[in-house]
Amino acid sequence: MTFKKGQSGNPAGRKKGVKLKRNQFLYSFESEILKKLVDQALAGDIEAIRIYIDRVIPKPRDRFIAIQLPDKIDTRESLLPLATAILRSVEAQDLTPLEAKTMLENINLFSNSILMEEVVATLNALIVKTGFKNEITPLLTSSSAIANE
Repeated sequence: MTFKKGQSGNPAGRKKGVKLKRNQFLYSFESEILKKLVDQALAGDIEAIRIYIDRVIPKPRDRFIAIQLPDKIDTRESLLPLATAILRSVEAQDLTPLEAKTMLENINLFSNSILMEEVVATLNALIVKTGFKNEITPLLTSSSAIANE
């Protein structure tokens, strides 16, 4: 049988309610199937244990974690106590290692932002001190001191 473009191989389509009836049939045996799976898992069936863990136990999801931030975190050194507190929370099992990793990565990004601000400030100070200007000078600073010269 050859199919023509734009023409369905099943012009009548699926009968209404077939999918619903199939699902109702499957759900009617849900508790028995789950009990059998648990029995097999408890008997040591590794495949049943894997299926139970993969399909029945929900995967952990991200959660919101309330943390107390220091009043002022404007230097890289001010981030060290925060990173230490996160590691202590893992030690106390208040945070999972994966949660701590994510938080420490964010602290690292923030630290890098602070570092870049420090580098730009240092370059700006050198530009002002030496009076050096070229085509990249405006990219380094948002300072009006250089723009006004």
